[in-house]
Amino acid sequence: MARCKYLLLIVLLFSVFINPVSALCNYEEQAALNKEVANVKANYEVVNIDVGKDYCYPLDGYETEDYTCYADVIQIVILNISKNFVVRIENDDYDFKYDYKYSDTDNGTLTFYLTDKDGQKIQYNPTVTEYEIEVLASSETGCEGSTLRTFNLTIPRYNSYSDLKYCDALSDYYLCQKYVTYDRVPYEDFSKRITEEINKRNEQKEEELKWYEKIWEFVVDHKTVFIVGGIIVVVAGGGTAVYIIIRRRRDIV
Repeated sequence: MARCKYLLLIVLLFSVFINPVSALCNYEEQAALNKEVANVKANYEVVNIDVGKDYCYPLDGYETEDYTCYADVIQIVILNISKNFVVRIENDDYDFKYDYKYSDTDNGTLTFYLTDKDGQKIQYNPTVTEYEIEVLASSETGCEGSTLRTFNLTIPRYNSYSDLKYCDALSDYYLCQKYVTYDRVPYEDFSKRITEEINKRNEQKEEELKWYEKIWEFVVDHKTVFIVGGIIVVVAGGGTAVYIIIRRRRDIV
């Protein structure tokens, strides 16, 4: 009997401390939160910013002049964060893990830079990395702590090959783009593919040139027809214009 009373007491305590919370998170609120969280978006952009004089040196002959160091860094933006959410962001590569509330945002927009394990901005990101973004219900709701949505944001790496002379005329080619998400290609493979692409484009240009040359040759070979045809068009056009003018004058008279 005493054992039954003890079990009953545990059940009652459990009901007192747990049930009110779960009761608050009803189906209607959960559905509303699921609808709202669908608007949370994440993206990135490459920005060129002043990274401080510790990262570069003045040009030779300008040591006494004031100078500024600029570098490409990646800025991450999370949009549409409301008071109902806590956004947990993790990145294993750079040991990054933070929880952000609405108070950490600018009117619902969270902005931060890709940083290393020491919190320093990463210049020209050398590796493809990924952020896991988990959106939790905040204490403003009856569903506090429950996961509403989880998604990933892939951050590209800086492609150092894009700085090579080969890429000057091939900026649209995937191996020459500045920021990419594929694994680094060995230089031997890069050189081979670039050579193949250059040859391919040169062949296309030659084909286009041959096409124009053929048209020009056709015009030259049939120049008499084109000249006579042009005269006929001019005469016909002039005759039509004269006829219209005469008709108008007659109508006026």
